[in-house]
Amino acid sequence: MYRAHGFWVPPNTTSQFKKTTRVRSGKELQPGDVVFLADPKKSNRIFHIMLYLGNGNLIESIGSSPHNSVKQVKNAHDMKVRKVSIVERLGMPLEKVFSGKQYQAKDLSSIRTCTVFLGAFFKTKDDLKKMRQLERCPTPQAL
Repeated sequence: MYRAHGFWVPPNTTSQFKKTTRVRSGKELQPGDVVFLADPKKSNRIFHIMLYLGNGNLIESIGSSPHNSVKQVKNAHDMKVRKVSIVERLGMPLEKVFSGKQYQAKDLSSIRTCTVFLGAFFKTKDDLKKMRQLERCPTPQAL
């Protein structure tokens, strides 16, 4: 979907992480920025990505990670997403989240220590405007 609108987003979380511009703190996050979760012992092992919506909320895919209790998805129509607050997901408010620090991330069925990285895909206001227009497109599951 992004490619059809002039954006290229890499197919896996590690490649996506490498493509972003680092954001140092949650205070600097803008809607459309991303939050990565990484293995605390191997911070280059990114295993999950969430999109920041604004107002302390994230959107994330559920079911595509081996770390949660939802089965693997077979195709995009089976993809499930959820809207969740940063407080609910990381246990603290946005202004206390810093890139490269460890937090207790709450998943659907467990809590685990993760290293959190913050980043930005969309570098210009025009990119962000185009991305926001995509929000009107149908999604696999309504929030």
